[in-house]
Amino acid sequence: MSSFPEETMMMILLRLPVKTLGQCKCVSKSWRSLISDPFFVKSHLNLTISDPNTNKYSKLFMMYPFYSLDYESPSSFKDIEDDGAIVDLGSPPKEPDLGVEIVGSCNGLICLLHLSDSFILWNPTIKESKELPTPPFSPSYGYLCFRGFGHNSSIDDYKVVRAPSADANPNQFIVEVFSLKADSWRRIEDIKDSLVIEEGDVGSCLNGALHWLGSRVAGPNKRGVIVSLDLGTEKFREIPIPDCDNKNDTISFNTLGMINGCLSLLSNEGRSRDVGIWVMKEYGVNASWTKLIVLPQDDFSFCNYLVPLRFTSNGDVVIDIDGRSVVRYNHNEKTVRNLKVRSEDFIESILYVESLISPNGY
Repeated sequence: MSSFPEETMMMILLRLPVKTLGQCKCVSKSWRSLISDPFFVKSHLNLTISDPNTNKYSKLFMMYPFYSLDYESPSSFKDIEDDGAIVDLGSPPKEPDLGVEIVGSCNGLICLLHLSDSFILWNPTIKESKELPTPPFSPSYGYLCFRGFGHNSSIDDYKVVRAPSADANPNQFIVEVFSLKADSWRRIEDIKDSLVIEEGDVGSCLNGALHWLGSRVAGPNKRGVIVSLDLGTEKFREIPIPDCDNKNDTISFNTLGMINGCLSLLSNEGRSRDVGIWVMKEYGVNASWTKLIVLPQDDFSFCNYLVPLRFTSNGDVVIDIDGRSVVRYNHNEKTVRNLKVRSEDFIESILYVESLISPNGY
């Protein structure tokens, strides 16, 4: 092995999965040093997320308990006895038993929140975590309106965002940002009365910015918007939602997310209770909003809400149903197959990729 040029060895190692690289660290000091190098770590991540077939690296992070599910695997289906698609992830140190929520997922890091001000960054693949300091600007009371977690490549920094209501004005929200690079919180511009973001909303990270579904209020009128926070400049801006003929209130938008690398919105298709999946194919371009498919409610028995999570490599849609089950839906054949879940009650899930990124690496 020592006769291999270092560049050749690096190119070979870069194409190995994270778990295999963990074993390779034990081969020699030189391999451990190479695999632990920040340049190698970032190069491995970039190769992973730039692969056209990113689904083979993507997993569903699910709780409670914490485990991952390979939704592409045939053994992920509930009616298959093989449990090879499930991996128990354990838990980060000091992780409490109750009151934990998922704030976001980015580049292999999962951000968890306990109550309203205790945040943990965790890479469940390499078993490293970081407990963030308590935000210093929190009001003495008030509820946490919205939050999020993401990465901005222009500054190479991971940031956590939280927005509790102000003590004096329940319609004004203090916005606090934690920088992993600076290891500290800072307060940025507040959200004022005319802009409303859904209570408890979790941001979707794309193009170095976090996005929430909100509305702009002007007198008696209210219009839906997507509120974007650039994690580099820490400035807010607004992105229009799809421009549809809404004269008869036949369509309304809810549940902002991301599907296969694009911002996505769900639409209520009039009185039928069917759900449309829209994606913004070209980021920031309103004309690029496209309705991909409509999910007929009749195909999902006794369902109150649907949250599409991902399109699989063969075109199935992975869907969270009522926070109680996760299914793969084949739109052409109108078939629904349940995926394995270990949670006994409510399910929380988010997509993540396996990576070498450490929350303690800054």
